[in-house]
Amino acid sequence: MAVEVGDVLESTATSYEEMMSSIPAEGLKNVMMRSAYSRIIEMLSKVKSIYNRSLCLAKATDKCVKGDLGEYCTTDCGNLGLITNGRLVIFKFGSNAFSITLEGGNIAIKSKRVSLDISSNGLLKIVLPGSTGEQVIEINMRNSDEVYENLSLMKYSFRLIEALLGKVEDTLSYCAKTRMIAC
Repeated sequence: MAVEVGDVLESTATSYEEMMSSIPAEGLKNVMMRSAYSRIIEMLSKVKSIYNRSLCLAKATDKCVKGDLGEYCTTDCGNLGLITNGRLVIFKFGSNAFSITLEGGNIAIKSKRVSLDISSNGLLKIVLPGSTGEQVIEINMRNSDEVYENLSLMKYSFRLIEALLGKVEDTLSYCAKTRMIAC
């Protein structure tokens, strides 16, 4: 599964890098759009890092169990775990719960405050909870007008997800350091 996860994340990141490189580097609109693509690529990099560190911690402490639903691995670190059953799910239960799901070419990062579904075909879906239910915004990242029109919403969503991913990375690093496990 490790090679597949890396390949999917790499191919999705490459797809966004190609979209970003097709945009001229000059002009305010173009710079802002390139920044959005760059942030998506960075989030994919963080997801890969979180997966690798989670799997490393789970394997180092022999915390993986195979069952009917696939392989379940716990990191014994901040209520973080992994499930692989044809798709990958990295999750945290309890306070500040979240999940990262990788299935096919889609990477979904879900928290209480926002959800992002990043597709390798260039479709970005943002789900925000609201008083009247969820608001779903789909953005074709290959359409520069759609990207520019939704930039403020994207930046807000990215900021929340980036903070979440950063905290998860810090937690995993802290656990590896305190257990003296080189990941």
